[in-house]
Amino acid sequence: MLAALHCLNCTHAIPPEYWNDQEAATCRGCGERIVARVFPAMNRKPEAVAADRIAADTEASCFYHAANRAAISCEQCGRFLCALCDLDLDGRHLCPACLQRGVSVEKSASFDDRRLQYDSLALHLLTWPIFTVWLPMFAAPAALYFVIRHWNTPMSILPRTRLRLWLAALLGLAEVVGIVALILSVVWYAPQARK
Repeated sequence: MLAALHCLNCTHAIPPEYWNDQEAATCRGCGERIVARVFPAMNRKPEAVAADRIAADTEASCFYHAANRAAISCEQCGRFLCALCDLDLDGRHLCPACLQRGVSVEKSASFDDRRLQYDSLALHLLTWPIFTVWLPMFAAPAALYFVIRHWNTPMSILPRTRLRLWLAALLGLAEVVGIVALILSVVWYAPQARK
């Protein structure tokens, strides 16, 4: 059976003799000039994937279909799969259960299960070194670097606001200003205290 092709203007059926014609044809419904280019695959019947049946008792069967011969195993869980159950995802073969769980053997673009949260890193760089005198001189600029560098980086798999980045930026600037003020006061007042 041939597939149906319709005019985009009036949705009238375009007869197969107009398909792939070199000249533009006239639609019988609306009179518009139409050109219908059709790939040969449009008239082919879809090929169904058929699983082989088990012929001998020594052959492995599919985990989900006991009567089907195993064609491949899942790369995550190791279950044997027939041709019906094999799900090819970027060259990796997974079973339906592993694909549903989103489990991946390697880190790939297909599954994103965690991200580094740079806002938390910046806040840690600002709060932990406060208990020392010399460590904030290095941690505050590093925290500001992470805030500026990763401002547009996706923060989490779950939606998060940039509130923590704003807080880290304000604390970092305050620490840098405090450190500069401390250094300037030591440089300025130390020689005057000797007089």
